[in-house]
Amino acid sequence: MLHGVGGDWLSITPEALDQLTSFFDAHGEIWTAPFGDVLRYVEERKAAAIRVDASNNASVNVALGWPMDQKIYDVPLTLKVEVPANWKDVTASGDGKALSTRVVDRTTGTVILVDVPAQTASIKISGSS
Repeated sequence: MLHGVGGDWLSITPEALDQLTSFFDAHGEIWTAPFGDVLRYVEERKAAAIRVDASNNASVNVALGWPMDQKIYDVPLTLKVEVPANWKDVTASGDGKALSTRVVDRTTGTVILVDVPAQTASIKISGSS
């Protein structure tokens, strides 16, 4: 966390800050956000209810519960799911709308990340070999 850049607590030159932001731009796997968004994300994630409703060789259905006040806690969450190793292509939809999905690991199975908008009630993850 950068706080008080330029004199309060952390002395950093503008050039060093430019290098750091360029590094973050080049590494999309590192999430950067304002402190308030990070705090809301953590609180949402701790409170969210996640349940697998159905699972078979072709799909996984997940139900989500969002008990926090949706006017305040509106930060999308990232769902990490292990799916069958033989799934080569994976897609996901949330409440009938396409969701961003990416494979992050295939060493012992297939692990995907799904970007889930706040208040999404159901997710269907589909795969094909």
